[in-house]
Amino acid sequence: MTSKCLPLGLLAPCLLMAGQAVTSTPEMGFALIQRWAGPGATQQGFTREQLEAFLADRQADLGAGRQPKWSAWLKGLEASSHPNLKAWALARRVEAGDYAAYPALQEALIAHLLGISRPGSGRDDRILTDPPTAALRGFLMPETLRLDHESVFWRSLRKTLQTTPDWNLDGGMYAIWCFGTHPDQKDLILELAARADAHPTVRNQASDPWNDPRFWIVLDWAIAWGTEADLGAIRSALKQGLPRAAFDRAIQPLEAIPGFFTTKPPVLLETRQIPYPPAGTPPSNSVSLPPTLPTTFDFSQIRVLHQPPPPSYPHEARARKMMTNLVLEIVVDPEGKPVSCHPRPGPWLGFFAPVGVAYGLRWQFHPAKLNGVPQTTRFRLTMPFRLRI
Repeated sequence: MTSKCLPLGLLAPCLLMAGQAVTSTPEMGFALIQRWAGPGATQQGFTREQLEAFLADRQADLGAGRQPKWSAWLKGLEASSHPNLKAWALARRVEAGDYAAYPALQEALIAHLLGISRPGSGRDDRILTDPPTAALRGFLMPETLRLDHESVFWRSLRKTLQTTPDWNLDGGMYAIWCFGTHPDQKDLILELAARADAHPTVRNQASDPWNDPRFWIVLDWAIAWGTEADLGAIRSALKQGLPRAAFDRAIQPLEAIPGFFTTKPPVLLETRQIPYPPAGTPPSNSVSLPPTLPTTFDFSQIRVLHQPPPPSYPHEARARKMMTNLVLEIVVDPEGKPVSCHPRPGPWLGFFAPVGVAYGLRWQFHPAKLNGVPQTTRFRLTMPFRLRI
């Protein structure tokens, strides 16, 4: 068995488009989205006009996907043979509270998670979890697998968990949760932490907190969103012994990185927070983002000054034969130095984030300029961790 984190030459096709949205026209932006959606998408009704109209209604009401016209449209998109578009349409229905789509969405998510997590599964990263964030009359595309945290789905899940005594979750729920974690879930995370246990399973007969999906969810949330105060609260909630020891072992390398748990990334920019232009407004060539956010660039617009060698494969991930595609969001100061590196929500952050974050902070870049002025910039980098058997 060999293991590796792929070097940049092999990473390039996986780099997520992050800055193209700021400068592209609606026509150019939809061309990127259309390629993401796969061949035949237009014939199934996935046109720029339909997409913009749907995003406008979704901005006004996250339950728009249950309206008859949009429910029929989304069901038509689910017939796509392309996994990106199919999963995106299923997620929009479930997000709106149409739970008839939930079994198919969970099946797609589990297949995706297994494909990027387990060697020998015969599958790879089938779903691109981030569509291109292209400008469509001021809209950003919702992520493929992310269900908005204010949606009917999350409200329903919160209510269900709070009325279930043991707050028990299976691995299938982790497949949903790992892509939908959000800062506002802290109260749920503390409840799950209090119930996380180290118990044996059929596949792993040792007493191990990694057998409990509740522990995975707590750890992923702490890495994606937690502050120093949150870590203290989670440690207090976790049971003494194996759960707390496993948590500490995963968190300590990140605690050693200055500022990781004190300077957290801004909350994800939600589509509906960008005002929809009034009818008759000429299409804009740019998206107006809050001034406090760094300027978002595509990686192709960034000039690399120094790329460090790929890191070693994480020991615990190798021991468990785990893989992933880790997505890092890197913020670089006007001099080209990384000042922040945080993982995007995704699976198995506890295994891979410490290695990935340390690696991301070792890069050096030439200053990125906008109209000749060096900028504080933000972009995304995908690190595929793969095992070969």
